[in-house]
Amino acid sequence: MIRFRWLIVASVTFLLLVACIPKSVNLTCDVSLPNSQPPKSDNMTIAIHVDGTPSMDGYVKNTSSRYVQTIELLDSILATAGSRSQSLLQYYRLGTTTQPITREQFRQAELPRFYDGSNPNFPLESVSQIESAIAPPDNGDKLTVIITDLYQKEADTTLLSQKIKEHYLNSQKKGYAVGLLVLRSEFNGTIYDVGIGGDKFTYNTEGKEPEKWHPFYVIFIGSYSDITYYFDKFAKLRDKEDLPKDSQLVIFSTSIVSQLSHIEGSPQLPSQLNSPMSLNDGNVAVEVNNEPIELLEIDKNESEEFPLKYSVPFKPLSHTLPLESNSLETKIQIQTFDTFDKEFKESTDPQLQKAIDIGEWKLSDSQKLDFTTKIRSNNFQQPGVYFFQVEVLAKDLEEPSWWKDWNSSENSQDGSKTHNLLKFLGELKTITTDLMNSEGNKPIIGRFCYGIQKN
Repeated sequence: MIRFRWLIVASVTFLLLVACIPKSVNLTCDVSLPNSQPPKSDNMTIAIHVDGTPSMDGYVKNTSSRYVQTIELLDSILATAGSRSQSLLQYYRLGTTTQPITREQFRQAELPRFYDGSNPNFPLESVSQIESAIAPPDNGDKLTVIITDLYQKEADTTLLSQKIKEHYLNSQKKGYAVGLLVLRSEFNGTIYDVGIGGDKFTYNTEGKEPEKWHPFYVIFIGSYSDITYYFDKFAKLRDKEDLPKDSQLVIFSTSIVSQLSHIEGSPQLPSQLNSPMSLNDGNVAVEVNNEPIELLEIDKNESEEFPLKYSVPFKPLSHTLPLESNSLETKIQIQTFDTFDKEFKESTDPQLQKAIDIGEWKLSDSQKLDFTTKIRSNNFQQPGVYFFQVEVLAKDLEEPSWWKDWNSSENSQDGSKTHNLLKFLGELKTITTDLMNSEGNKPIIGRFCYGIQKN
């Protein structure tokens, strides 16, 4: 009987001791970049379209012009330095329709007869309808390349941007992008289809500085990964001056960063906040094991708001539009420790939603993202341990300054600029940002995690 009573006392004592031991929990903060790219096969079709209208003739009067050199460069890079192990190249001459041509005929794009109607193999094309080159992506394994001066029939670039949206930049097509390689070249000829009235004027760059030469454009439409593969090569050529230093590269894509920004290092803290190596309130013992999680401990009687200033690495993708930092928004997931079930559970407490606020965003040229996190002590109404995961979402992009510099107005006859360029690029930007703000497509640029113990 005595032994039985002893066993009962020992068991109860053991259970009480176990109940007093806090649950050990390792928190994690996933800062891996979500994969938005569709799976790719080894095969890809590259469809190269050259605008064959007379407005392009002026680029080839000089047989060593930048335009001619670019034709040769594209032929070399697309044929020999493919982003896939097997690439099939197709060539087209572009006018009111697309005319299939051979590679040898494509090489004739370096000569006037490709444009002026003097060769029966290349009949005269009065106007360019660039949108006719844009076809559906064939299960993702197609890259469309269009070489043009962007002077479209009736100056209607909206037809082009609408076709791009229909087949590529929409919520049903994941991982697609549009890229532009923008250059100026020597030119001696007539510029057609200027404005809604289809005006024309002659332009000769002889004796002019390169910034007064005539622009042309190489448009890439396909998967983001294929486009950025070639654009990285163009950037290296530009660095070595094998491409002109004043050439521009821009990619319209909902992919913005190469890695998510996250907390690295602790900010300067006020005396009322502690930054311990772990948290323990008697119910749960929290460890982070080198995870990018900021641990904070708030004194029992504290009721102030604490602004904490951070500066973390920001890794934008090359060639994409700059992020508009004023448009950033946050999405907060909150977990509280359930002392009965001994686990963290999601909370929708509106007071806790306001307990942490991140804002005052600023991007610096040194690829740093600065922001302020405000901790509001009053909103932690019960002692305990709380886990906050804050996603930072991008909503808008900036326009590079060169867009306006290369754009001409309705009545201008400045051949160093392109009529309606700003409108066309603005339409592509709007399509991209609309896609960024659609459900399921909002790009995450950072994730900041906080474990907070309120005593």
